[in-house]
Amino acid sequence: MSSTHVSSGAANRGLNDTVSGLMKDLSKHSRVIIGLVAGLAAIGAASAVFMSKKETRVDAGRDALFKATQQVDKELTALASTYPAQDAPSDPMSALSGAKNKADSKAKAPAKIPASVESIAYEAFDVDAKVPEGVKQLKEVAAKYPGTKPGHLAELALGDLYFNHGEPTEAIQWYKAAVDSSSNSNEKALALYNLGYAYENAGQIKEATQSYEKAVGLGAASLKGELLLSLGRGYKLDQNKEKARSTYDLIISQMPNTEFARGAEQEKLRLE
Repeated sequence: MSSTHVSSGAANRGLNDTVSGLMKDLSKHSRVIIGLVAGLAAIGAASAVFMSKKETRVDAGRDALFKATQQVDKELTALASTYPAQDAPSDPMSALSGAKNKADSKAKAPAKIPASVESIAYEAFDVDAKVPEGVKQLKEVAAKYPGTKPGHLAELALGDLYFNHGEPTEAIQWYKAAVDSSSNSNEKALALYNLGYAYENAGQIKEATQSYEKAVGLGAASLKGELLLSLGRGYKLDQNKEKARSTYDLIISQMPNTEFARGAEQEKLRLE
């Protein structure tokens, strides 16, 4: 009997030791798990703070970009007011009644409309001199919010402003910056397309062609027609008629019955 009792006690102690060991292990594991959870929570909180700051920064950049574009528009509007008024678009119906009123010696002179931002959209002038504050604000957005959509759009806006008003060399640096700050292939293709046009207008044909080639290689479907036509034109200007012809053939075969195919057919005829 006594041996059985001792054996039972030993068994109980063994069981207790096992349970105690399991509890200790569980306690250790719990501490590890709690530590991991705490770590993940800290990472999550840090990520949330980072994302919140990033969103706040993007919002601030968006506001700054809006103010900058408003300033550009304000200065362009003031500049347009210094241009002479233009004849109003003619009314097709007035031509029909023109013969009837021809004998009227008091026929009214063509109506005049003030020049607008749209009417001087491609007028050549010194951008830095004529739109100083707008340019300054756009540059500040690009410098203060790099790596954000507002910063990227500010670079494109500066490129467009210089290019549209006859300063392609100045536009090149901003389109190059926009290429580098693009966040996806479509943005990069558009920036490269604009860069190619700026190079082309600056007389740098090889660089223009290279930009168009890179843009085409990105596979931006929405720009495919424009890019291929520009690439063909670049090859033509670079005196590479063979590549120009093959590019136009590609447009005709891949984009049949479109304005791009019709344009390619016309350009092919000019190569002959």
